[in-house]
Amino acid sequence: MEKQEISSANVDWVDLIRHVAREQVSVELADGPIAIAEVVPKRKPISIKDFGARMASFPSLGDDVDAFAKDIEENRKGYKDARDPWES
Repeated sequence: MEKQEISSANVDWVDLIRHVAREQVSVELADGPIAIAEVVPKRKPISIKDFGARMASFPSLGDDVDAFAKDIEENRKGYKDARDPWES
């Protein structure tokens, strides 16, 4: 990841944003030694056709699918009873 010091008087913001979009890189913005933000390129949506191909490329759960489904259901049950974590 590239870094950019924001307190520098010569930051060309338009050029920085165009660089991020053109090169598809992320740039961390820092105020001195402290990282404060990140500029990332916008992700392009994928087509349904590409989504299907991507999903088909993932490995199958095979015999583990039932155990996985059971684990997910058990975890969901636990969240229904969870209290508000922000409650004082």
